Amino acid sequence: MAALVDASGTLRRVLRARMRAAWPYDDLPTGQLDLLRLLVENPGLSVGEAAEKLAIAPNSVSTMVRAMVRAQLLERRPDPKDGRAVRLFASSAAARRLQEWRARRADVLASALEGWDDATRDSLVAAIEAIEKLTRALGPQ
Repeated sequence: MAALVDASGTLRRVLRARMRAAWPYDDLPTGQLDLLRLLVENPGLSVGEAAEKLAIAPNSVSTMVRAMVRAQLLERRPDPKDGRAVRLFASSAAARRLQEWRARRADVLASALEGWDDATRDSLVAAIEAIEKLTRALGPQ
């Protein structure tokens, strides 16, 4: 199983390196990119909720939020139920940037998969399904 972790880490690094070529924006650290993805998919989370979903410490999320608010990637809005609390939202510019990143990633992956036979593609789909099942099993208990 160590090979699975190694292979997934290597795939992520290689894919990111390929995508960064000719990328018009400054690179975001992985943690910030993960937080941005989370907030695009789940707008209005609190810092604590985001930390729980990312499985990191709330103070780490707070640090990322401060930097991302300064960079105009995130917005803090008052919680309508508790004026002392805030809710986090991706800015519209950040959501567009993430959409562009995903489109570029899809293009890079499609290019890499050109010429693969159906059996190999089916094996990849089966592996993805197994990894998703493993991820759910490892998720918050």
